[in-house]
Amino acid sequence: MSTPPLLPGADPSCPFCAIVSAFPPVAPSSTFDFQSSTSTKDTASDPLNPENTFPPSYVILSTPDVISFLDIAPLTRGHVLLATRRHLVKTVNLTTAEGAEVRTCAFLESQSFCF
Repeated sequence: MSTPPLLPGADPSCPFCAIVSAFPPVAPSSTFDFQSSTSTKDTASDPLNPENTFPPSYVILSTPDVISFLDIAPLTRGHVLLATRRHLVKTVNLTTAEGAEVRTCAFLESQSFCF
């Protein structure tokens, strides 16, 4: 597996930047055939293929500004990480639009998971 090129402004040492670079935004209206056999499925064309990164990343949401994925070391069941596509060290550096999208995505995801 080759490493995808980092996006402009990304930090090469940041694992979140590597995940962001490996998974392009996917329209919410996109559909995927989750029932097809993995042996016949073309995983290279699957935009959310976990094998796009090492270790594998299980992306839940991928918008133009935000990406969320399962934590590789979850503290609880359903532990999800939500990150901006732009490399930021502190949340105080979020733009107003990024902050609004992070808040909206966090709310939607919190309402989507049933345990």
